Parts: sequence; structure tokens; C-alpha cells
Amino acid sequence: MRRLFFIRRNITIDTTKNARSNITEPLLVGASAALSWSQAKRFRELGNAYGLTVHEISLIREESGRIKTEDDFSEFVNNSENAFSREHTQWVARRR
Repeated sequence: MRRLFFIRRNITIDTTKNARSNITEPLLVGASAALSWSQAKRFRELGNAYGLTVHEISLIREESGRIKTEDDFSEFVNNSENAFSREHTQWVARRR
């Protein structure tokens, strides 16, 4: 019984000596959790944006097989440039 009291007393003394670290640690855990959550949210947004871009590129690729005339080619190039321009605009907006 005496030994248990001694161990318990030492733990109590140790925690009171490190009161500063007892406050700092939960703050660090909270800050790292908030940072992790914001990065996960950003990753999800990027994943959705790139998923849309992949879909648009696959549509452009399918459209490339239907080019028969010079007008078809011109329309294909315009559609392709618009899709990539839209992605570039989104990329620039995300970087700000």
C-alpha cells in the first residue's frame, strides 16, 4: 500500500511541475487537428475540380474522332481551348 502511495505521489508531483506543458499540449493538438481538417477539405476540393477536368478532357478526346471538315476542326480547337482555359482560371483562383 505504501508503494502505491509513493508512485501516485510522484505522478502528482510530476504533473504539477509540468503545468506549462499540460496547457501547451492540448493547444498543439487542437491546432494540428484544425490544420489537418483544412488540408483535407482543400484536397477534397482539388479532387473534385480535377475530376471535372478529366471528364472534360475525355469528352474532348471523344470529339476528336468526329472531325471531318476544317470547320469541325476549328470548333474542336475552340472547345478544347475553352476547357483548358476554364481549368487554368480555376487553378489560378485556387492558388490565391
